[in-house]
Amino acid sequence: MNTNVCDKESRLIRPIKELKGFSKVSLSAGEKTNVKFELTTRDFSYFDESFSDWIAESGQFEILVAASSEDIRLRSTIQLNSKQPLKIEFDERTSLREWIQYPETKAIIFPVVEEFFMKMPNEFEGELIDFKIKNDYFMDMPMGKYNYFSRGAIATEAIAAALEQSKGLVLTH
Repeated sequence: MNTNVCDKESRLIRPIKELKGFSKVSLSAGEKTNVKFELTTRDFSYFDESFSDWIAESGQFEILVAASSEDIRLRSTIQLNSKQPLKIEFDERTSLREWIQYPETKAIIFPVVEEFFMKMPNEFEGELIDFKIKNDYFMDMPMGKYNYFSRGAIATEAIAAALEQSKGLVLTH
């Protein structure tokens, strides 16, 4: 028997199923036994380079108990409410996408990029408020490149001020 965990809401791309425990059990025909698995916080975690740490984020996780990866015998969904503190360590290489993942850092970066994006072609019109920018090029560009790309409309000083404001910020998610 094995136990798999599936993160249904991860902010990062994760495997569909992650093996978290297994036990080899030999049974005779008709024989039954109990198998026990204990999951720890680490079983719900992934390594996040943004924080240089293992992160267990809040969200729904599906627990699968199976005889094999295809032979699922039991499934249950749980809600994990993480209280893990995350210390922000953003720098010039941090993308806009990373900045807007958390309400606290989204509020810091929005004023820095707002005017630039509001002057963009119709593709972005009315979408900045919710950061529904469809162009991955903009979302994944490191903030340090925005001054050059915007031809100075996004000031290096404003980016530096946002970075300074984010230092020491601790989030829980």
